Amino acid sequence: MQVELTQSPSFELVKNHWSQLCANTPGHAFLNECWIAPWFEVVSQHHNPILITVKNSDSIVGLAIAHILTVKRRGIFKRKILFFNEVPETPNDMVIEYNGILAAQSDYPAVWNATLAALKNELVWDEIKINKIDPTQTPFIKAAANENALLFFSEREDTSPIALLAKDSKWEDVEKLNISSNRRRQVRKATQLYEQMYGQLNVHTVTDLNDVESFWNEMANLHTAHWNDKGDSGAFANPVWTKFNRTMISQWLALGQIQLTKYIVGDTVIGYLFNLVIKDRAYNIQCGFLYEDDNRLKPGFVCHHACMKLCHQLGIQEYYYLAGGEDYKVSLSSKIDILDWLCLRKSNAPFLLEDTLVEIVRKLRLLLKK
Repeated sequence: MQVELTQSPSFELVKNHWSQLCANTPGHAFLNECWIAPWFEVVSQHHNPILITVKNSDSIVGLAIAHILTVKRRGIFKRKILFFNEVPETPNDMVIEYNGILAAQSDYPAVWNATLAALKNELVWDEIKINKIDPTQTPFIKAAANENALLFFSEREDTSPIALLAKDSKWEDVEKLNISSNRRRQVRKATQLYEQMYGQLNVHTVTDLNDVESFWNEMANLHTAHWNDKGDSGAFANPVWTKFNRTMISQWLALGQIQLTKYIVGDTVIGYLFNLVIKDRAYNIQCGFLYEDDNRLKPGFVCHHACMKLCHQLGIQEYYYLAGGEDYKVSLSSKIDILDWLCLRKSNAPFLLEDTLVEIVRKLRLLLKK
C-alpha cells in the first residue's frame, strides 16, 4: 500500500477521488461522497486540509481528510491535534459519526497500517483524534497503532440506536422487532388522537428543489422553538451548518440521496424529517416537531414511526437515529452501535504534566464532595 498526503487539495481532486471509491465502497453516510463533497466545499478547504489517499498499485483503496489544529487546553497547554474528517475545535463544524477511513472492510488492516505509518513519519502532531469511530474499524486502528508503536486510548463512548427494517419481512413483524408492545400502543393512541383532532395522517415527500426553501424554513422554525424552550439556540443558529446542509440537499436531492418528509394531520403539520439515504441505510440528520401541551400527543414518535414504515416500503434495511440515548431513539430501535472516541499519541512524555494536573484536580473534586 502507498499513501499520498496532499496538502490543500482542490475541490475537484477530492470530489474525483471520492467518486471513484464510492462507486464500489459507499461506506457510512459521513464518509460518503454526498457528505464529504459539500462539507469540503463549505468547511474543510478553509482549514488547511490534507487529503489522505491510500493506493494499491494504481487503485484508490482508502480515503480520508485530515486537519492539524493547534489547540490550547486548560488555558495553558498548546497541542497540535490531527483530526479525521472534521474540524471540531472551530465553531462552524458539524459533528460526524461512523468516522474513520473510507475503504472496503477487507482492506481495513492494510489501509490503517499504511496510513498511521505515513502520518507518524511525514507529519508533525501531538495527538490524533478520531471521534465517534465506525465500530467495525476500531480493532484495526488499535492493531495498526500497536504495529506503528503508537499509544492507543479510547476516551469515551456514544451509543447509536438503529431500527432494523428487514425489507423481506412484513411491516407488522418489523414493528415487533424494533418496538415494544407498550410503545406500539402509545404510538397508535397518539396517532388516533391526532386524527380525531385534526384529520388523517399523511406523509408528503419533497422531491422538487423549488419546495426545499419552505420545507427548510418550516423545519427550522419548529426545531428552533423547541430548543429555545430548553435554553439552547439549536442547530439552525449556525449559518455555516445551514449552508453546508442546503448545499448537500441541492446537490443530491434529485439523485435520491436526500429524503425530506413532512407529516401532516388534516391541515396541520406536526413534523419534518431530513434523512440522508446511502444505499440501503437511512440516517436522520435533522428534524423539527410541533410540540403541544397535551403529553399524549407524541410528534417525534409518530413521525419517526411513519418514516420507518415508509423506509421499509422503499426497501431500506436500516434506519439510523444516530448518537444519543434519548428515549424515543432507543424505544424505536433493536440494535445499538457503540461509537468510540479514539486518541493516538506518539509518546506520553509531552502530556505528563497536563495529565498529572488533571488527575490532581479530579481527586480534589472528589474529596470536596465528601
